[in-house]
Amino acid sequence: MRYFLVLLLIGCASSVLAQTATTPGAIVDEIPTCNCLGFRWLITGDTDLDCSVAVDYRLAGTTAWLPAQPMLRVEPASVSGNAFDPGNLLAGSVLGLQPDTDYEVRLTLSDPDGGASVQTRNLRTRAIPADPVAPVLKYVAPGSGGGAGTQSSPYLGLAAAQAGATAGDVFILQAGTYSIPSTFTFNKSGTAGNPIVWRGVDAATVILDGAGSAQPVLTFSGSQHVHLEKVTVRNPLRTAINGTATKNLVIRECVIDCSAVSTSTEAHGVLLQGAGHEGAYISQNRIRGNIDWTGGRNQDAYACILLGRGHIIQYNEIYDWWDTAGLGGNDTTVDTSGCDIRGNDFHNVTDDGIEMDGARFNNRVLENRFTNVLCGISCQPCLAGPTYIVRNAIYNYQLKPLKFHILGNTPTGMLVYNNTFVGADPRGIGGGDWRNSHFRNNLFLASDDSGAIAFDTNAQRFSWDYNGWYHSPSASNFGRLNGTYYAIIAAFRSGMGQEAHGLLVDYTVFTSAAMPTRGGLVYPFTSGFSAPYTPGAADLTLKSGANVAVDAGVALPNVTDAAAPDLGAYERGAGVPAYGPAGFNGGTSTPSAPSAASHCTATALSGLRIRVNFADNSGNEDGFRIERSDAGGPFTTLTSLAAGVTSYEDAGLTDGVAYGYRVVAFNTVGDAAPSNTATATAVITLPAGPAVPSSSAGGGGCAGAGGATGILALLLLIAASVYASSAQRLKQA
Repeated sequence: MRYFLVLLLIGCASSVLAQTATTPGAIVDEIPTCNCLGFRWLITGDTDLDCSVAVDYRLAGTTAWLPAQPMLRVEPASVSGNAFDPGNLLAGSVLGLQPDTDYEVRLTLSDPDGGASVQTRNLRTRAIPADPVAPVLKYVAPGSGGGAGTQSSPYLGLAAAQAGATAGDVFILQAGTYSIPSTFTFNKSGTAGNPIVWRGVDAATVILDGAGSAQPVLTFSGSQHVHLEKVTVRNPLRTAINGTATKNLVIRECVIDCSAVSTSTEAHGVLLQGAGHEGAYISQNRIRGNIDWTGGRNQDAYACILLGRGHIIQYNEIYDWWDTAGLGGNDTTVDTSGCDIRGNDFHNVTDDGIEMDGARFNNRVLENRFTNVLCGISCQPCLAGPTYIVRNAIYNYQLKPLKFHILGNTPTGMLVYNNTFVGADPRGIGGGDWRNSHFRNNLFLASDDSGAIAFDTNAQRFSWDYNGWYHSPSASNFGRLNGTYYAIIAAFRSGMGQEAHGLLVDYTVFTSAAMPTRGGLVYPFTSGFSAPYTPGAADLTLKSGANVAVDAGVALPNVTDAAAPDLGAYERGAGVPAYGPAGFNGGTSTPSAPSAASHCTATALSGLRIRVNFADNSGNEDGFRIERSDAGGPFTTLTSLAAGVTSYEDAGLTDGVAYGYRVVAFNTVGDAAPSNTATATAVITLPAGPAVPSSSAGGGGCAGAGGATGILALLLLIAASVYASSAQRLKQA
């Protein structure tokens, strides 16, 4: 009987381990964008959700790996309230890459309960859409048929031009107003190397006019590799541009003007809804709606809604709408994943600046500016994650910067890093019921309005740390989480185990930014808002001199460059990027100083020598300076190393003197923060035994086991005890 019990316990242990251990499955690559790559790694097992995947990347052909953010462990089964099950997987992205460039990405899976794998993916980022490799120029003028497509005899009207369109054609639209027949549809396609391009000579003079027709002004039906550039699309009855099942549609440097649409009608700028869309590129446009900010929230109007995979919405100016840019359209049947919303300038938005409602995996909201919005970024819900919300600046939100709720939906998988949120509502975060999300290095500054409170929300499986919060002097409580009030930040820290490094900030951290006001208006704001602020008028950079927000953050690989980054969207001294069409710089990332070196070690060698090693965390350094401190004295530059070199041997030292070393990465933009300091004492001859490297703050890791591993150990211990007892009884018998 006891032997049976032993076998049963061992079987139970194996079953527990089998369920909690991870078995790696297939890897799904997202459609690359110009600046990001994304991945999903399907798994089985891991019922305790402690599997992790570290991510590193490098330029193809180089040797040094650079760390990125780890993959997010996506919550399996439906948690969103929409019955959508994302599956059992991890997902994550590499950010800030260069267009049209080959990269290697290394994914390292591990689980303390068992299961490990290292996989390398080789992918190329998307190129900025370009003209055909074999262009054929054709000319178009306003009219209703005829013409030869030459400069002296242009096609008259879009329909006449499209009749014979083939891949590689570049249609040059001459100045004038083009009346669009209600039956006209763009239905010809180009190829990847030879798109069909429709380009105006000047967006100010080439007018595609809908004349209030019920049909969208322009419709792209099944279009692939088609470009629309430098035209004005105006006067729809409702929708300016509509598409069905498009692939690699480009809308660039256009004016989309819906200001004449009746305010009793729901206006639309660009709609790519339904299944089948991939790779849209919406860039450098000015998209104007029909909503008056001061008139309040009285009519829906949507500037840009895209469904599908691999879309880019970047460097547009979008204003006077109910909602501006959106991914997912709250449609849970379409996989909207691997998309970027980047560098846009949103203002005068009476509902949501960005809507991610219904988006799934690896969507990225990066470096946008919002001015005068009801809510900043809506995730109601994000269905799986990760949704990256990074380095956005919101000024004058009237209700909340992050809308993580509504109608029973539970958003999941948001990563909120280095944003600046400044609003007129008394809550830094208000409302919501969200999960599996992490906040780092953000600034949340609300107002002194009645009932001021830093946050009032509900959350599960989340972490907050290194954030700066405004606590109004008139507020009786710092915040409320999951129904519990906390009077001060210290009480929240001890009660929830969150914000171990969080701190209080006020408006003096900014160079010049007044506390926004609501003018006594209350939700739902149907009677109007106060006068709008001008985009960029509030300077949300961190002021010079002593500043609690400077160097108060935590390093986030692939997000922050500095070892001790500042809080908020703007690193002090780096300036403010240009937003909207003026911010486009050919698609390359903004030049920046390199990331700080780390894990510096100093190892004493015989013969009065010390070897210095360190980790290179940057791909854009020109080199490294080795700095040395002799016997606790000031640091001076010892030598410089070339980019990618991570070891140096210092010789000719003095016996018994302790030397400190640190490393500074540099390039033409500037210096990174110094690495940690490593110290070693020079000796003539090493004592017996191995040399031991030392580091005062080099970082590292620890190995441990928990969860199922601990359960397994306990079961095996019980089994061993039962077996020993049985053996002893047999011996006595």
